[in-house]
Amino acid sequence: MRKFNHDGDLPAFSIDVSPDATSLELSESTYKALAERYRQVIDWYLVEKEKKKRASKAIRAIAWVLAVAGGLIPLLVGAGLEYVDPSLGYVFLASAASIQLVDRYFGYSESWKRYVSVAMECSAGLLAMQVGWLELKAMGDRVELVAGQWSVLRDHTAKLNEAITGETDHWKTDLEGGIDELRTHVSSSG
Repeated sequence: MRKFNHDGDLPAFSIDVSPDATSLELSESTYKALAERYRQVIDWYLVEKEKKKRASKAIRAIAWVLAVAGGLIPLLVGAGLEYVDPSLGYVFLASAASIQLVDRYFGYSESWKRYVSVAMECSAGLLAMQVGWLELKAMGDRVELVAGQWSVLRDHTAKLNEAITGETDHWKTDLEGGIDELRTHVSSSG
């Protein structure tokens, strides 16, 4: 058996092929491998999105608590709590804004949204591939069947790669934008 691998950050994509496999067996093996690859990609994005979701929610909760505290401090001082420094409200509000910048620069919320989107796109692609495959199998003509199967496999290999590449390109754009924004803030405050 020969193995064809493509390694990346996701689990390796491989197809086991017998040297004497027929065209139909090759297309079936490729279909199974591509369906498994779809599942791996979906699982990877769903696992990774949980990390981003937790970080995003924690940052937003902390920012919300700090903002509420920052707004309440002047009210408490106005209500007669003289031992609290009213300028502390500004510190809490600035801290709330700063923690939101952490989310913005590290992209937790954006990554969470992108990962969910890619997982959904890949789930839809897997389903479309499975339906197209079953439709071809119902045709029954071996020559047209194999040609149609390879067409479905090519189309869905491209769709899967486009989903991953699109997410990666979006990530690079976000990262570069965040770095540029950080440089602007640092140079304008320095």
